[in-house]
Amino acid sequence: MTAGAILQPTDTTLKRHGLTPELWLVMIEAQGWVCGACGTVPPSKRLNIDHEHVRGYWDMSAERKRKYHRGLVCYMCNKFRLARGATAENLLKASEYLRAYAERKARAASEAV
Repeated sequence: MTAGAILQPTDTTLKRHGLTPELWLVMIEAQGWVCGACGTVPPSKRLNIDHEHVRGYWDMSAERKRKYHRGLVCYMCNKFRLARGATAENLLKASEYLRAYAERKARAASEAV
């Protein structure tokens, strides 16, 4: 991907998260200009600034906020895949749950033949 594939957030949004356009550019380039969670370019061409939900985030200094940034993610990942409370452990368990279902479904389909 190249510059322009993803739209830069507004200056207000960047400032609210303690970022400058230059720091945002470093983040998006490190991710290859795609969502950090699903690896796609969303139709909107916009990514959310994903951060750990810690107490007092909005009142922190810009420098301190940057310590809690996880990356840039699309709307779907931000709202549904990485919603509040998402952890590596519970997402792994959800993945295992979905894989087990897919395996059961495949077995049932092959047995029906």
